[in-house]
Amino acid sequence: PQWRNQEVKSAERLAHHYFLDGRLTVLIDGLDEASHKEIKNDLIGVVETILKEIKKAGQGQNQQEKNRVFLTARFSERHRFENNAAYRSSSREPLPLMEVRPLDMEQMRDMAKYFYGEQSGLYKRFDQVVWQEEIAAKVGGTPLTALLVIAYFEIHREFDTRFNMYHIIVVFI
Repeated sequence: PQWRNQEVKSAERLAHHYFLDGRLTVLIDGLDEASHKEIKNDLIGVVETILKEIKKAGQGQNQQEKNRVFLTARFSERHRFENNAAYRSSSREPLPLMEVRPLDMEQMRDMAKYFYGEQSGLYKRFDQVVWQEEIAAKVGGTPLTALLVIAYFEIHREFDTRFNMYHIIVVFI
């Protein structure tokens, strides 16, 4: 549809603007979950292009070196990307691939402490109730979803049912 093409063009312009400004962050979360090998290869191709452009811009010469690229995949899937030539960067440089490992409650508290501020009332309330909410641990099991749980708590000042907690992830995606 035409509206989708307009959205893509708008996103492309914004990404280009942020790239030139040195503020582009690309996160491809769950590379191992792409439904087809071609999609994975396309995503890796996009990452390679961005990395080449960052490198071409030169180190220390401008803001472009502040652009960042992150890929995540489950540890159990890592061998597919490290040992399979089809997924290796054509430049033979390693892809910026990080493992997704479950967070424990203490790590989620540390993230909230960082984002809210250790002395803030919001963090103190979060720290008080997060231990009582099994849903917070279930939904916030990875760094990305933990950030969404923390944002949800910041907005609503409470945790909610599993449906509502997962709904924020669906809306985010």
